[in-house]
Amino acid sequence: MITSRDRYSARVDMKMINRMIDTFIISYTTCPTCGFDEFTQSGKNPDCPTCNGTGKIEIKTKRIIYGRISWPNLTDVIIGIVGTIDSGDAILYTAMTNRTHFNNLKTSGYIIIGSERYGIKSISTAGLGEADELAVLCSRQTE
Repeated sequence: MITSRDRYSARVDMKMINRMIDTFIISYTTCPTCGFDEFTQSGKNPDCPTCNGTGKIEIKTKRIIYGRISWPNLTDVIIGIVGTIDSGDAILYTAMTNRTHFNNLKTSGYIIIGSERYGIKSISTAGLGEADELAVLCSRQTE
């Protein structure tokens, strides 16, 4: 039987094996060289060297978070990780305080696990006895 002290000890042990994970939120700004044409949804100069004619420049905002990576198996499906798990997916466990950050990443960002780029499929809560961390289901992306 797991007591509240055991849950605390397990949580402390889990936090000790966390690692740094790079996350990137992508936003765009209007090209300062040629500008952005709202009507054509492209740059005002198709030969612009700054934006390559798109009229927008991508801005990546990097944030390092701490978490544990798990490669899904049948147990993860049984304990209620939300979403369809495919081969190559990963589950990132991280602090509940990162919820807003991961909601933003889900709509306009990605994370790097190892050297692979992953998008976010779903975000749910997990924990031993109580929901005390986020379980983020991630799928491998191609560039």
